[in-house]
Amino acid sequence: MLKDGVGGPMLVYPLLRSKWDNRTSVVLPEGEIFYIVALLRFVPKGTSVEKLVAQNQEIVKWCIKEGLDFKLYLPHYQSTEDWKRHFGNQWTRFVDRKESFDPMAILAPGQNIVRRDRLIKCHN
Repeated sequence: MLKDGVGGPMLVYPLLRSKWDNRTSVVLPEGEIFYIVALLRFVPKGTSVEKLVAQNQEIVKWCIKEGLDFKLYLPHYQSTEDWKRHFGNQWTRFVDRKESFDPMAILAPGQNIVRRDRLIKCHN
């Protein structure tokens, strides 16, 4: 997939789930130990950003196909279904909080998580 390397540093940090506050909206993979993997990529001369974005999307598709439990941060999800997969079993909790604290769905409209006219429908 990345035959020519990452194109910059790759960081891998092991973390413990028990050290995170489960009252926040952060979504973590299952298991007590999980890893943050960060690809800090640079665009080499002559390479388009679009090519690197396509490689990133290929990595995500491969992870989904292999059934890996992963989370993207700063994602560019395009649908509510993508966000449901991201939040997993915490989707209902997220929607409940959205309804309680942002009932007009005015916060983060560009994230495509929920639209004002669909906030109630998100439980489905």
